[in-house]
Order: sequence, then C-alpha cells, then structure tokens
Amino acid sequence: MNKRNDDRILRQISRRRPRRQSNLAPIWVLLGIVAVFLAALLIILLPRGSGNSNISDGTSYVTTDSEGNTAPPDSGGPGEKYPGYKAISLSRDEVHRGDLILVNSDYEYVFPEDADIVGISENKTSDYKVAYDNLRLDARILGIFNDMLAEFSSVMNRRDVIVNSGYRDYKEQQDIYQSRKELYGEAYADAYVQDPGYSEHHTGYALDMSVYTDDGVSMTFDKDPDFTWFYHASHTYGFIRRYADHKEDITGIPNEEWHFRYVGKPHAYYMYSNDLCLEEYIALLRSYPFDGEHLEFRDDSEQLWEMYFIPASDSGATEVYIPTEGEYTLSGNNVDGFIVAAEKKAQ
Repeated sequence: MNKRNDDRILRQISRRRPRRQSNLAPIWVLLGIVAVFLAALLIILLPRGSGNSNISDGTSYVTTDSEGNTAPPDSGGPGEKYPGYKAISLSRDEVHRGDLILVNSDYEYVFPEDADIVGISENKTSDYKVAYDNLRLDARILGIFNDMLAEFSSVMNRRDVIVNSGYRDYKEQQDIYQSRKELYGEAYADAYVQDPGYSEHHTGYALDMSVYTDDGVSMTFDKDPDFTWFYHASHTYGFIRRYADHKEDITGIPNEEWHFRYVGKPHAYYMYSNDLCLEEYIALLRSYPFDGEHLEFRDDSEQLWEMYFIPASDSGATEVYIPTEGEYTLSGNNVDGFIVAAEKKAQ
C-alpha cells in the first residue's frame, strides 16, 4: 500500500528541419537523413507498456507494479488519454458482479456459474455460533467475518453471537417466502421476505445475526448494549447494517437489527459516516464520473480514497479506467455501471 502513482509525462516533440544540403550532395545522403529522423520519431511516439492489472473477477484488491510490465492486450497504455490511469475492457455481464451490487425489489440478482460458497460450520471459529449446520456464505466474506467476530469476542469477552441465516439459492428463498406467507399472511411475507431472485442473501455477502447465550436466552442486538458494537464497528471490516428504521422509505424494508451486508471497507466507512443506505450511496456515486470530480475522503486510518463511476455501455464492452499503480477495488452496481475505489497518496 506504499506504492506511488507515478504520472507519466507526455513528451512533446520538436520537429527540426534538416539542414539544407548543397545541390552537389548525393541524393543518398538526403535519404539517409530522412530515414534516421523518421526512425527516431517513431521510437519516441510509440506507447510504452503499463503495469499489469491482474484482475481476476473485477472485485478484489489489485496491486499494479512499477516495473514497466506490458499492459494486458485489452488495455490502453497509461497516459494515452488520462495520465496515471489505463483502460480495461469489461463485458456487460460484469455489471452484476462485485461487492457493491445492489439487490432489492427493483434489481434482481444474476446468479453466477462459479460462486465460491462454503459451509459456515466447517469454516467458523469458536467466537460465535450457528443456528443450522447447513448455513453457507461466500468464502471470502466468511474469512472477513471470522476476523470481525474475533475482535468482538476479544473486546467484549462475549461469544454469544449466533448466525441465523446466510447464503440462499433461489429455491431456498422461494421456500422461505412461501412458509412465511402460510404462517403469517401475504402482507407479512411481502414486508419481511424478498421475492425469490431479489434477496441480498443470494449474493453470499449478507447474513442475519442475533444473540443466543449459553443459558438459552435469545435476543436481538439492540437488547444488549454489548452487541451494539456491531452497529458502530462493523464498517471497519467492510460490513454495514443494511436496513435501518429511518431508511425504510428508501430500502422498502422495515428495521432489521440483525441483517448485515458486506460492501467493502472504504464504501462501508463512507456509508456509516454519512448515514447512507446502499441505495443512496449507489445514487450518490453517479455524480462522480471518472472524467469529472472524484469523491475523495479519508477513512478511520487516515487512508485517502478516491471513488468514481463509469456508466456501462448499452451494448458491447465498456472501457473502464483504473489506476496504473497502487491498490483499488472494482465493482459493478447491478444497475448501470462500474465503481472504482482507489487508494490515493496525498499530493
């Protein structure tokens, strides 16, 4: 994270006219001068290589190097259009991938073929409990969740968190909706259970938690001050409390103290600090296009971040600009474009 973004400076070429030769000079001398001049000019003007982006799924942190390695075939060289950035080509399908995808009643989740979903019970720590052995979560998110619960148990000396729900496939969501409808009525099911295909639980990035003590006492986080720690500290691990009571008119979901969603650390920090739900944040980022002013802020650790939005092409691939050096995240928003979050060194 200490690498610097070295802006490449475009060289301006001064064209020098060759000295006028005497009429007695052989013509091959003139041709030789012209050939040397053209060769030198081509060498100067040819684009140089850029650092490798090494993008695997368009969402992970990526560190570019500073060794002058050649850019990927689908990338423009740095400095061709925007110094300090290079272009990569992303398909329209990539809009539906990444930490910031918005899944709600208006935007359906697009199930990938290669999701890395793992069992929680087989990969958990002793810092928390699980309600059912068949609960699952995205493998990367589970690792981050384990780290967060390790800190909570260390700080609060509590191991009473219980995970009640994690990843759900389409059929699981369908079964839950139907069972709630049969038990409590359609109005209740519509208010508290998303339609199949429109639940954040499909992503593997969302989970429901509550308290279950060794004495068999069950409660939500708001009933015990120790557990409100998650409301004020989960953002440092990239999680947000997704559905707050004062955001119901935006999210369409009543207050849920138990539902947390991973969005990535810089995004979670900004949403927490500015009291934004995911819908508001996605809308805000559209006002910071790549070719305009970027959203800049410092997080808890005083790291400077820049965020910007690139709309997806309606047809074909989208040219997305990423930093030539340094670390960044890249995510689709599941709606209409891509969001880049890049660590930035203060100038």
